[in-house]
Formats: sequence, structure tokens, C-alpha cells
Amino acid sequence: MHHIDTFGPPVYAKPPRLAPDGLKIAKMEFQHTLDLGDMHPLDSNYASPLHFLRKEVTIGVLLATTGLSTVKPNETSKAFHQIPIAPENVDKTTICTSFGLLESTRMKFGVYNASNTFQIFIDEVTRRLEGAYAFTEDILIASQSYEEHIEHLRALFYRLDHYGLTTKLSKGKFGVPTLDFLEFTVSKDGISPILDRVDAIQKFPRPGYTYKRKSLRPTKKSEPSLQWSEEAEKAFTDAKKALAEPTLLKPPIPGAPLSLWTDASNVQIGNSLI
Repeated sequence: MHHIDTFGPPVYAKPPRLAPDGLKIAKMEFQHTLDLGDMHPLDSNYASPLHFLRKEVTIGVLLATTGLSTVKPNETSKAFHQIPIAPENVDKTTICTSFGLLESTRMKFGVYNASNTFQIFIDEVTRRLEGAYAFTEDILIASQSYEEHIEHLRALFYRLDHYGLTTKLSKGKFGVPTLDFLEFTVSKDGISPILDRVDAIQKFPRPGYTYKRKSLRPTKKSEPSLQWSEEAEKAFTDAKKALAEPTLLKPPIPGAPLSLWTDASNVQIGNSLI
């Protein structure tokens, strides 16, 4: 159940103007939620403006270390609807439209702390599933063999069905050697940055004349203006190289020796397991 803690007086917004096609879509979507009983018309002191989300968002990515697979369960917005709003906070979900005020009894996108509540929900869905790791709408499953991976997938699908979530197999991939997951490339060898992101850093152009004059100039007029010297060019190139240096992060090897590096000062203490 999602709770919305607010402070101060209620906030009320005027309904935004919508283009004809947007108005048609809004009416269809709201009528669908009204038919499901997830929303109700009312008169409230709270009213938030309507916003369109032009993006297809789905739950789920799954992989095995011997072969990678992706599965896209149903749209995250539908999964959000599985989470009820606390009865005392329902009026705070009010949305203002040109065809009236509507409150939601189910969690929607944009609700305060909705992502945190959704993460708790997904953690509950995947709790005690072997090899399952969940990050909001992405679910990662790592298996040691094909047979084990099938069992892991079967257990996950059963759990999704138990919680009323359906899969969207058209968005899935199975048996691929590598997989881009949460801005990283994951494979049986380890985790590394996505090459496209690395190339974008390496190809980033040096600052132009206008950028140097306006963005990098000293704050004090008495100081000399910035000169793009060979030393500055070398520092710029070295910085890009350091940021773009692909590093492969390998998972820990069970039973391998580990080293604990520690450091401390009068105010801080830290350690790293290597």
C-alpha cells in the first residue's frame, strides 16, 4: 500500500489544454480506469495537472551466465496499478482534466515516492527466487546452465502470474551471448560499459570559441582570458581517455583468496574488498 505524506495547504492546478488527439486518448484511458474501478470522479481540494508519457516502459530483463535472455513483462504502468493507495491519501491523487476531477485508488506514475514503493513491490515479487535481482522495472536472473535457467524462468513466471503480472514476449530475447542491461553490457565474462557510450565520450569535441569565452572564462575580469594551449589539449584528451577506458568487472570467484584494503583518518574510515 502506498502512502503520500504532504505538508502545508492543498495544491490545486487548473486543467491543461489538450490537442484533439490528446483529449481523445485521455478520455479513453480515464474511461478504462473508471470501468476497472481504479479511479472515481469527485470534488477535491487537491488537483494535479495531467501529463502524457510518450514512452513505452516495460518490466524485466533476465539473463543466464551461459547464455543471455531478455523477457519484457507487461507495461510498468499496469504493474503500478497493482499497488493500492492508502484510503486516507486517495484525495491527494486527484487529477484535473477538462472533463472533471478524478481520484485514483491505485498508484500511478508521478505520485510522490511511487518508485520506492514500486521497488518494494518488485522485491516482494522476486523474493527468495534463486538468481533473481530486481531493479525497479528490470529483473535480472543469472543461471549456471541451460536447464537451471529454464527452472529459474519457470519460477519467475509463476511468481509474476501469482501477483497478476503478465509478460510481453515480443519484447524478449533468448540465448544471446551478451546483453545491454542498465547501461552496461553483461556477459558470462563480466560487466563492461556499453561501447556506444564509450565512443560518445571519445568523440566529444573540444570546446569551441564561444564555449571557451562564455563557459570557461575566469569569473574575475582582472584575470587573463582562457587560452587553449597544448597543455590544455593534452589534459582534455587525457580526461576523455580516463572516462572512456572500458573496464571489465568480473564476478567474484567462489573460494578465491580476497584482500581487504583499509584506510582511516581522524574523521573517516573506509575499506575495499579486492
